[in-house]
Amino acid sequence: MGILGLTKLLGDHAPGCMKEQEIKNYFGRKVAIDASMCIYQFLIAVRQDGSQLMNEDGETTSHLMGMFYRSIRMLEHGIKPVYVFDGKPPDMKSGELEKRKERREEAQKALEKAEEAAPEQTTTTEHHVDAFGSNFWNFKEELFQGKKRMKMLIIHNLWCVGMHHWGSRQLAVGAGYKLCRESNNPKDANAVCVLDGPNKKAYMKREDAQIISKIIDLGLSNNWLLKPKEDAIVKQRRTGPQQRCSIGCKTSSVEIDNATNHLRKHGVFFELKLC
Repeated sequence: MGILGLTKLLGDHAPGCMKEQEIKNYFGRKVAIDASMCIYQFLIAVRQDGSQLMNEDGETTSHLMGMFYRSIRMLEHGIKPVYVFDGKPPDMKSGELEKRKERREEAQKALEKAEEAAPEQTTTTEHHVDAFGSNFWNFKEELFQGKKRMKMLIIHNLWCVGMHHWGSRQLAVGAGYKLCRESNNPKDANAVCVLDGPNKKAYMKREDAQIISKIIDLGLSNNWLLKPKEDAIVKQRRTGPQQRCSIGCKTSSVEIDNATNHLRKHGVFFELKLC
């Protein structure tokens, strides 16, 4: 049973009780891993942009892919992973489990109520676009008034540096992560971080971040999503594992032209698709 904030508490008041190790130091050892927490981590990471990895039957496979690549990573370093699954929860945890059950039931009721209140068929019009606010208004003409299809701009072979202190692969393959410019970074004015919800997961490699930060200045920052590639190569660096990724966005023709012209000036490889 986890204790919220325990790591920070120990780090603040007893820093000597924790020590960072490189993954190579565990060569030849068996390492126990909380299977439930590991599976949950990969499922949450992929849900962030509303999509999941699935097989041809529509079954979610994101957790399987994540655990597969993580296991390979550990085996490459001579570590034997042992996934430990939860047994019967202790009586002490019964109160917390009951609260979780109640919250799930309340959320399910709220969902059913919302579905009943929604019209059986909704026609997307300017009125509906207005209801979502200004974030959608810039794309109204491309999406709803004309028959033009949105375009997808994909930039390949970008690198992200993970933040895990034991050097494991930080980003789940196929998951969607948002990019954010760290304008107040005292060390690097062009720093770009990778977000999983509100949490920082990794940073862009400096050379890539300089270009991406300039693209963000064009006003496309809310549209860009980063995805680790399925054949991701992970390089070891002193600052953490470096993972190959690609970023892409769906946007209007005018904005995508601005982005592509900017990328051409910097010699960045990109791919333009209709979606």
